[in-house]
Amino acid sequence: MRNRDMGILQKFASSNYKFIVFLLVLPAILGAIYVKIFGVNVVFWDQWELVPLIEKLYSGNLTFDQLFAQHNEHRLFFPRIIMLILAHITRYNTITEMYLSWIITLLTLVLIFVMYKQNFGISESSLLKFIPISWLIFNFRQFENMLWGWQNQIYLCVFGFVFSIYLLEKSEKIDCKFLLAIFGGILSSFSFVNGLLVWPTGFLFIILSKTKNKNYLGTAWALVGIAVLCTYLYKWVKPSHHPSILYIIEQPINSIEYLIVNIGSPLGFEHSTAFGMGIFILFEIIMVSILLLKNGLLKENAKWLSFIFFSLASSLTITVGRAGFGVEQALSSRYVTFTLLGIVGLYLVVVGLYNKFETKNQKYAVLYGMVLSVIFVGIIIGYSRGVIAGEEISESRKNMACYLIGYNWTSDEFLKNLYPHPDIVKKRAKILERHKLNVFSFKDEVYMLYDLKPIKILSQQHFITGAGKINDEIKFIIHEHPLPSDKALIEFENIPIPKNATLRFSIALDPQVWSPDKGDGVLFEIYIKENESKQQIFSKYIDPKNNPEERKWNDSEVDLSNYADKNVTIIFSTSSGPNNDSNYDWAWWGNPVIVTV
Repeated sequence: MRNRDMGILQKFASSNYKFIVFLLVLPAILGAIYVKIFGVNVVFWDQWELVPLIEKLYSGNLTFDQLFAQHNEHRLFFPRIIMLILAHITRYNTITEMYLSWIITLLTLVLIFVMYKQNFGISESSLLKFIPISWLIFNFRQFENMLWGWQNQIYLCVFGFVFSIYLLEKSEKIDCKFLLAIFGGILSSFSFVNGLLVWPTGFLFIILSKTKNKNYLGTAWALVGIAVLCTYLYKWVKPSHHPSILYIIEQPINSIEYLIVNIGSPLGFEHSTAFGMGIFILFEIIMVSILLLKNGLLKENAKWLSFIFFSLASSLTITVGRAGFGVEQALSSRYVTFTLLGIVGLYLVVVGLYNKFETKNQKYAVLYGMVLSVIFVGIIIGYSRGVIAGEEISESRKNMACYLIGYNWTSDEFLKNLYPHPDIVKKRAKILERHKLNVFSFKDEVYMLYDLKPIKILSQQHFITGAGKINDEIKFIIHEHPLPSDKALIEFENIPIPKNATLRFSIALDPQVWSPDKGDGVLFEIYIKENESKQQIFSKYIDPKNNPEERKWNDSEVDLSNYADKNVTIIFSTSSGPNNDSNYDWAWWGNPVIVTV
């Protein structure tokens, strides 16, 4: 091993280096934990557009045109391929898409670090200065992208851009590195519309950089970019449900405000904070650009300037396409992955200036301190508020998973949380159910009772299945309100009972009816019907109003071994309490499953 390599290893063996490296990798670890804690396996919003492609994949009818087809303004060719492969391998577990986004983010960070190392080397000081980059790249301000697997398209787009700049810096001619840089641009372009900006950004980088064959490489890059753009625009149609691109001309003040808020959004959640951060970032970009020109350092910082240009161009593109939705939309978490690149580029330019001139001019130390302080504040805000947002998203998606499981009997108002059109949810949920995908991908030893048949239910009951939350625990529920002076009955027909089977479930009353003036409890009963005979296998009366210990999910189980290898009908029944008062008898059966033990 070379002496230089030995020296580096000895450095990393010291306690200071270990702590610095820990701070460098901690954001990635926290990002994985974030997905682990808050990620929920449920098909949400745009992901429903992938379901028909999954069906075509399984039927052998998937075509290139369907992969290349326009989605909003985007051509999601590469993300579609990746998501279809993952869907097939994982039974469309959308959490794996979130981990894919995490992996792509990590690869992007590694690339940025390699580019950084080329400028600043590896020392205690240089590693220490890279820590903010690591915390920015994995900032929880990106909560929407981190917890929605569909958004891996944005991470692919950003990775493709960084990959291109990394390889363009190494290209002196049209060689393998240059061709790989082109592939990075194509990957970026056909992952998200902002990826088209890699071509003008890459051209700018070639012009600014120290590359010798600028005209040669710049021309080749521009020609490929034009070809990609023409391919992209083939049969492209502006989405009719999106704002007019003329909005920025019709409402210039609102559009400028939108742009500034979007630029500052990685460092703030509220409009005023993001607007202030946006002004600060733009001011600093102008200042450092002047300093780079003055000191002849444009070439040396070409790659970081390309980060800034790509980010600002992305914000401008987003403004053109989305400003008509209102200024608050500029704060959307999904755009932060693009806009934080500008902050990364700005910070690294400032680090370079500080390293070069810190002993000559105190103003560079002040500049570095200002930028670092603002980033530090933004990181604290992003991670702390991101945890809160993660909790909210997790609870919302858990509810949606319950709605999807019982889609046949769930209120359309609930299904609209999954997708604006409940009829499409119901139609495509059948595809998921048929292929045992996503929430219908149960383990072999688990049979969930969700395909029910109402026999006798309260006519005013507006939903039968849904989501119930008690003591912070959310479960799929069957809501069975007793009838006045009669039992409510719900059946599960032709259920196969395996050997060593147990029926597990919870019973509860909606927490809203635990107050002293509502109801007198509910009697829960389960019957099994085999041929013409019917046998009661469970009976329990609960009254949370008067019995505080029952204000919970009351877990129960029943041995089904007597019915092994038979197909039976299972009947859930609820009836009013001893006073025959059915008012507020909002009875819940939670997560009823047959398990093999």
